[in-house]
Amino acid sequence: MRTAVGLFRSGALLTMLLAAGLAHASGPRYAYVSNAAEGSVSILDLSDDRVVGTVKTGRMGAHGIAASPDGRYGFAALESANEVVVIDGERQAVVARIQVPFSGAMAIHGLDISPDGRFLWVGARQGGERRNEVVSAELAVINAATRAVEKVLQTGLGVPSHYAITPDGKELWIASTTVDLVWIVDTASRQVTAAIPLVPPPRSDEQRAVLAGTGIIALNEVAISPDGQRAYAVGPVADVVFAVDVPGRRVVGTVKSNRNAHGIAVSRDGSEIWTSDWGGTLTIIDAATLRIKETVTLGGKPNHIGFSADGAKLYVTRTGDDPETGEVLVVDSRTRKTLRTLRVGKGPHEISLEDLVVASQAGPRTGASGAGPAPSASAKARDSGVGGVTVEASLASKDFLAAKGQGADKWGFLVSLDTHSVDLTGIDLVSRVSLRDGSGRVLKPVGWRPLSEDSHHRSGLLLFAADGAGERILSGEKLKNVQLVFTDIAGARERVLMWK
Repeated sequence: MRTAVGLFRSGALLTMLLAAGLAHASGPRYAYVSNAAEGSVSILDLSDDRVVGTVKTGRMGAHGIAASPDGRYGFAALESANEVVVIDGERQAVVARIQVPFSGAMAIHGLDISPDGRFLWVGARQGGERRNEVVSAELAVINAATRAVEKVLQTGLGVPSHYAITPDGKELWIASTTVDLVWIVDTASRQVTAAIPLVPPPRSDEQRAVLAGTGIIALNEVAISPDGQRAYAVGPVADVVFAVDVPGRRVVGTVKSNRNAHGIAVSRDGSEIWTSDWGGTLTIIDAATLRIKETVTLGGKPNHIGFSADGAKLYVTRTGDDPETGEVLVVDSRTRKTLRTLRVGKGPHEISLEDLVVASQAGPRTGASGAGPAPSASAKARDSGVGGVTVEASLASKDFLAAKGQGADKWGFLVSLDTHSVDLTGIDLVSRVSLRDGSGRVLKPVGWRPLSEDSHHRSGLLLFAADGAGERILSGEKLKNVQLVFTDIAGARERVLMWK
């Protein structure tokens, strides 16, 4: 039975607290599918692969979609309304609408979210459907917690289609449907910092006919490998997968894709590149050799694809042989067999799993195994959820602190607050938390480094000074009879997390 005081001993924790703001290995609870043809979003419960609801968002939905790392919230858009819609997966309801101040008659297409769940990136364009037509393209940055639009960029580099963010969250890679390049945005400065030319191979008569009418090569999507070292771009008219060295900013190889390739994803271990095409097949490419390993016939018109957090399943959005039929196919990534077919709305396009970065993919990588530093150096303590808010904490490891940019003069705790009923955004943890030891010494935090924040879920590093007083409480990476005390949160005068 839980009490307001959590008592834990070192070694009692069965699983370490993963990097805050990123999905656990078990993955998010919900995934979201944009039914672009009817302006709705279908919600999938990933625990048993079933559709639990469909939420109407507007007249015509944008093709892109995203979700918070835990899957609680989905973010969709209305194509011509300059509006992003926030959906609560548990309530199966629209809970907010965010107006985006794009200029002119813009049409939103792509939507992505940073790996820590803090920022949404939304792209829109005006024109670009025909050759020589003037294109105006813009990219907006939205704070997912406050739902405020923080910046709108004038890109000037063609129409943004779908994107990928590097696992460390530092760069946004954007495929353009109107120019032969992928462009890169620095997520800190929020500026375009590079554009990589992609020179397509000689085209077929059919492709040349399409180009003559539109001038579009349709690089529809880009995907990033789990280690952040390779980017892969594909599109329906390009008919080729481009492999790009991320640090070197150069194309290092190409492989012929199936005709009309539209979606792309990289397996969780980085060994395979999967594409979906409008001809009804999946193509599986060896990432090391850039050679096709296998093709799988699905039928219908597959659009986008995304892997489950553990990589065991691939989810494929598809318009069936009947254009009125929208489906998601659940495919076993090992056997390549379809496990289940789920009915969704008309014109299913992107699935939110495309944006999912699991904890093992994020941050600096050390050692041959590619695993990042363990976040926690202690057991995790949790309170009983007084006032509808659950608080958890564990001592952050020194390697994890360093990976998050903290120097040797700081140490701290990984802290998370979760609720379904209280707005957490106004809580100042630095002023409301203190650390006590068995002899009565009290330390106050010196800072809060957020890792993932929205109104119902906050995670971050609660930092303390590594001075003499701190060292008397902290010995190496061991906690010695200490209490982390939270005051005045959700009506609870005091809640105490304790380590022995």
